[in-house]
Amino acid sequence: MSKKFCLGLLLTADTSRRYCHALKYLDRRHVCIPLVLCHKIKANFESSGFHICRSNQTKQRIARMSLFNTDEYLESIDPWGYEENPDDLLRKEYFSNFLPKENFSRVLDIGVGTGFVTRDLDFEHFIGIDISPTAVKFLNNYFENSGKKETHKVFQKSILDSDFADIGVFDLVIITGVLYPHYLGENRSVVADNLSKVTNMGSIVILVHISEWKPFTLDSSFVELDRWLYPYRTFMHEISVLKRIK
Repeated sequence: MSKKFCLGLLLTADTSRRYCHALKYLDRRHVCIPLVLCHKIKANFESSGFHICRSNQTKQRIARMSLFNTDEYLESIDPWGYEENPDDLLRKEYFSNFLPKENFSRVLDIGVGTGFVTRDLDFEHFIGIDISPTAVKFLNNYFENSGKKETHKVFQKSILDSDFADIGVFDLVIITGVLYPHYLGENRSVVADNLSKVTNMGSIVILVHISEWKPFTLDSSFVELDRWLYPYRTFMHEISVLKRIK
């Protein structure tokens, strides 16, 4: 039986257009938007083929849910179709080629998902975090079956968590598709503070995001060493390599 993805979104008219672009990679028959804030937002979704449903439980559900954090959504292993999409296979190759040729002893992947980009790279010690329990379970099993259980671990955690620093300090931090304002709200300072806790002077941070979605930039503690833009699906993708200098 097909599952229905239910996304509780606190949207502006502008971000609703962005989500229409992102969600088109899911089957519209199985996407239900349980929130209507205004006619303009409703029109953005309906014109893209999505169904708007109204429910007496909508307010209660939204109060319980963080962005994309519903059981229905998080049960999917590959909700965005990365594994077989040519653009994603190409960006995986790009990332591997763009990765600095250094011997990183401790690597953190924030928003690791199923590890599509990083799970097969040769890191000595690797920690991944993601909000999806399904992705976390999948990737931990993958590492166990690959004989990497002792050195590669994945935890269900958010970059906004108050205990974020408990995961340790890293030479390399990778953040893919996480630092969007419509994901993290007005929590730029929390992100900056948590990143400062898991990096040292000289640590490298690699950011991989859709340029049009205007991801957060890091503060002056980090200097950009390199940047690359390339076409990705209907967007432009950007890879930024930064180094912590203070």
